Formats: sequence, structure tokens, C-alpha cells
Amino acid sequence: MAIEQFCHFNRLTEVIGQCHSIDLNDSPADLIPLPHPSGASTWHRTEPGKQLLNDALELIHRHPAWQQLIDNHSIPTRPR
Repeated sequence: MAIEQFCHFNRLTEVIGQCHSIDLNDSPADLIPLPHPSGASTWHRTEPGKQLLNDALELIHRHPAWQQLIDNHSIPTRPR
């Protein structure tokens, strides 16, 4: 999994839905992992994966870097 390149975990519930501070090429970065969108996996379509995916998407939506992209490029936000 791509997530494993940046953080160690045993279960997806330990990393999805959270913001992780990491060091990326000697620079601090925030990592908000998302589950793999594989059609074979139902993890993101059943609880707790469904809620954790929503939590992760909300973290991305509220993250300052994403907000800056929205402000700079007039990207429409998702409807509430």
C-alpha cells in the first residue's frame, strides 16, 4: 500500500480519518491517507471504513493547503 511508504500501521482504522505529520524530503508535511478505491475492497463502503473515509475527506476539505488551492483557483467546494 502507498500509505505504508509514509507511516507504519497494522490496520487501516489506525491511519484513515486522521492527519499525520510526516517529514517528506526534509520538509514537514501533513498526510491524510485515503483507502485504496479498489472495486474488490468493501472496506470504504462498510463501517467503520465508511465513516473514517468521510472523516478523511473532511480533513482534506478543511486543510489550509486545500483551502489555499480553492481560494487561488476558484475551485468549487463540495455541497454540504
